[in-house]
Amino acid sequence: MLLKRKNSKAGFALGPRGRAKSQKTFIVLGAPRGGTSLVAGALRLAGVAMGDDIDPANNEDRAFNFHDGNMSTWSVEFSNTDYLAKIRNVIRARNDSHAVWGWKDPLAALYVSDVLSDLVNPQFILITRDITANIMRERIEVSDSVRKADEGKLYLAKAEQALDLYRAAFALVQRTNAPTLFVSYDKACRNPEDFSRQLLDFISVPSPASSKAMIEAITLFTREGAMSADLSHRPIAVGWAASGDLTLSGFSDLSAVYHRCATLINLQHYEAGLALAKRVLAQAVVDFESFPHLKNNPVVLAEVEAGMCFMSAIAQINLGNGTASYLALGRFSAIARYLRLAGQKSKLVEELTREATRLFDRLERELAT
Repeated sequence: MLLKRKNSKAGFALGPRGRAKSQKTFIVLGAPRGGTSLVAGALRLAGVAMGDDIDPANNEDRAFNFHDGNMSTWSVEFSNTDYLAKIRNVIRARNDSHAVWGWKDPLAALYVSDVLSDLVNPQFILITRDITANIMRERIEVSDSVRKADEGKLYLAKAEQALDLYRAAFALVQRTNAPTLFVSYDKACRNPEDFSRQLLDFISVPSPASSKAMIEAITLFTREGAMSADLSHRPIAVGWAASGDLTLSGFSDLSAVYHRCATLINLQHYEAGLALAKRVLAQAVVDFESFPHLKNNPVVLAEVEAGMCFMSAIAQINLGNGTASYLALGRFSAIARYLRLAGQKSKLVEELTREATRLFDRLERELAT
């Protein structure tokens, strides 16, 4: 095995160097609450096909999740023949439809050996996380549903589960000698750009132009501390920097549009972000004709309209147009008030309202002088 990129701050790669092959299968290994969702989201942003039916809560391909997180699927008391048969069918279909693809499953280390012969050029990405942080994340998820007396037992069991999965993953890597990228979740979050470059280097993204956009998108995604990716973190977010394409027809839904706009604004591409926000706001006037399937969901439509108003305000104040920014915030406030009067709660609008209030105060001071 050959150690590569010794100066990386997020992890390291092990595995034989050789001529790059056109076909690859990436398997994300780790433990539940251990950062596998982060790696899978980054791979999606890099353009790797990670499944057709992605769980938006954790970037998991539902086609591989027949086990529903239950490790007893691989116990001696439980027959896993049917499960492995289903997995093999999925793998063969993906091999036929994609030259490069992958999947994320925190329990994958328990069954990959059984399907290894079905995989084309398998390569592993193993992400590990501090066990205490892993347990703390588990506490956030289940604290309301667990009796106080059972908490200690549950958390220790979860820690043991994580250790078992890491041991299985290490054994798999050692046994197969396959190329493997080891990632520290904690170090990746502290060094998101380094993680982005290391990941793209490992999967061998060839185009320098697309690499720049991917690095920016993955870095932003990682910096946000995203444990999982929702609709806003689809690969559609990649490519805008090079193409400048702002047509709404290229987006699958309004959530993807919203994140494209937010990404542009966060990366200080204010003119492009403002152009996209104006295009979406123009759609609001005609009841979002580009997304007819959402016409009957007034809360989602109001959230997107409010979000675009807020993005417009941010872009315009940075472009030196304080008056236009103030007017955009006024429209945002009207939508937020509508949602409150209608008794509709929106976490997104509530979060933006705090920022909008601060920006309102700033603009009022500036416009009054």
